[in-house]
Amino acid sequence: MEIAFLLKLASKNGANWQTPIVMVGDAFEPATFTEKAAELAQKIEEHHQHLIESGKLTERMHRKALAEINDALSFCLLEPIIEELTSTGKLKHFAEKIKNRKADPYSVAEEIAKNFFIRQDKK
Repeated sequence: MEIAFLLKLASKNGANWQTPIVMVGDAFEPATFTEKAAELAQKIEEHHQHLIESGKLTERMHRKALAEINDALSFCLLEPIIEELTSTGKLKHFAEKIKNRKADPYSVAEEIAKNFFIRQDKK
């Protein structure tokens, strides 16, 4: 009952899907467990169908793709910059500036971005 209550609180208003709760039972009682496991598998399949039909699966896949792009950009763009700043000691210098309140993280990030992403020949 507590799980049902929490699920109801967490659900969005107007949602036509009610998350099923399946009690699988005791794994040491094979007959009951097998029956409940089959019920659980059926409920998982029903939920999957609901996600497809409601378009939520597509939305989730889109959000996942955006997160993967974000991670890839971070790896391709930021990691080399951080590596260079670390190896040259500039990252430590920037951290000192922030620590000593001579700069804030946003102005430091802006300075780093200008140094790495703005072409110098456009001046």
